[in-house]
Amino acid sequence: MTTSAIIVSTNTQDPPLRPERVYVGIDLGYREHVAAATPLAAFNPQHRPEGWKRVKTLKFTSDASGYQRLKRYLDRLSVDSADFLVLLEPTGGYYGLSLILFLLGKGYRVLQVDNRTVKEYREKVFGLETKTDDVDARLMARMGFLHEMVGEEFSIQPVHLVDGDAAALRVMVRDLEKLTREITRAATNSNRSPRLRSQSSRPSFVTRPPALPPAHCWRTSRHRKRWPRQTLTR
Repeated sequence: MTTSAIIVSTNTQDPPLRPERVYVGIDLGYREHVAAATPLAAFNPQHRPEGWKRVKTLKFTSDASGYQRLKRYLDRLSVDSADFLVLLEPTGGYYGLSLILFLLGKGYRVLQVDNRTVKEYREKVFGLETKTDDVDARLMARMGFLHEMVGEEFSIQPVHLVDGDAAALRVMVRDLEKLTREITRAATNSNRSPRLRSQSSRPSFVTRPPALPPAHCWRTSRHRKRWPRQTLTR
């Protein structure tokens, strides 16, 4: 999600490491995101073996109230945004961009990691059948730790903000074009479907009223109750 307003820098030189470092992986979704904030101690194999796999995640909505909930979740670990390193994938369209703008505006350091790299690393660590939002969020937090502490590249690049309004406008235009293509494709497929065409060409039938009993039966109370007077006299 590179625009003229949000720059993915090729300069991967890291700032000095802080002892209170917290690594945050965020899995982006359409209506909800999942974040895993993992303290540096959770990656210590002697004190907390595989502790990063058990970090409590946060599911939050992709709107202003959800972002404030994310901020409170992060503040429990540190109120200083410089203590955090946030990792996410370059996906999500406008709702992904709005989250990036929020994080950069609060002073968090944000990195983007290639989608394919996340998939390959997930398969290496967990296997093929373990794709969940929580798993990917925890995994990206670990990738941030390995990138900073061990020097693993992981196709990771830092993100910098230039002009938030221009970035938002450009992504909205791109999303509108994508939605227009999907609507056109759906309309074309529905016109090609023989089943839909046959259903639309079928004539509609009016349900016939129940047959009236013979005239000599009208005098019984049972038939008068079943067929009211206005029905019998029509």
